[in-house]
Amino acid sequence: QLPQVIQLANKNTGELLPKFSSREVLEEEERLLRLADRLQGQQAFPIAKKYQHTARGLNDEQEKAYQQIIQGHKLTLLQGYAGTGKSHLLKALQTTYEQAGYRVRAFGPDG
Repeated sequence: QLPQVIQLANKNTGELLPKFSSREVLEEEERLLRLADRLQGQQAFPIAKKYQHTARGLNDEQEKAYQQIIQGHKLTLLQGYAGTGKSHLLKALQTTYEQAGYRVRAFGPDG
């Protein structure tokens, strides 16, 4: 048995689940959730129109998401099936924010 491996439990019933994690991963998830709580509802960083040209090459749905993200809130959830162009949209957003002088960091949860 590995001491760093923790069996997960249903938060409502306490029933042990056939899923495992580590204390380190659970602590990182908690930090991300606290950060998300602080960012929730805050306005996005302003992007001047002159930097928004990088959205070229996006399809209609990607363009709509692009505009909502740069004009929306600091925390945005982007969800879609594999192959729908999420990475292409994120690259356009990264380019836009970096050209506007921001440093971009990204993460994606995994299974």
